Amino acid sequence: MINAERSLAYLGYTLISAFGLEGAHLFGFQKSFEIFNHQQSYYYLLPAMDLPEFVETGKQYSVMETNLSQFFSPSNLNNQFAFQYDFGDNWKISLNVESIETKEILLHDIPTLIGGSGYGLIEDIGGNPGLHYYIEAFGSGDLDHYYQIFGNQLPTFVFSR
Repeated sequence: MINAERSLAYLGYTLISAFGLEGAHLFGFQKSFEIFNHQQSYYYLLPAMDLPEFVETGKQYSVMETNLSQFFSPSNLNNQFAFQYDFGDNWKISLNVESIETKEILLHDIPTLIGGSGYGLIEDIGGNPGLHYYIEAFGSGDLDHYYQIFGNQLPTFVFSR
């Protein structure tokens, strides 16, 4: 639960924290919908960047300047969107909003990750392929390569299968 008056940046950092990431990379949101059989996508990035080779002009916005009530429409039944973190590792998380409200959130109501499946995300591991190799190495105990990269601070898994 996050107050709808908060910025998309706040939601982004909440997701980063929930997944145990460090917040050391760029991130953004993509909201897509179909109009007359044509897919429309809008991008909300941190930092706000001009990326004409990837995103059409006029379809990118700042996560700092967009609040949740602007991003999510109560009249739009499709409040599904994607969160992308670290454009090198290219972590993508699909999310769905259940309701939109503007109300004061008490400290004990702050966003909390309560469950999941899979292995979670590991910062700077090399995206899905790197995570796959790490899982194999972790299972076999052959971690020498990862000790060279991470030292004695080997990443642990957020979830278990």
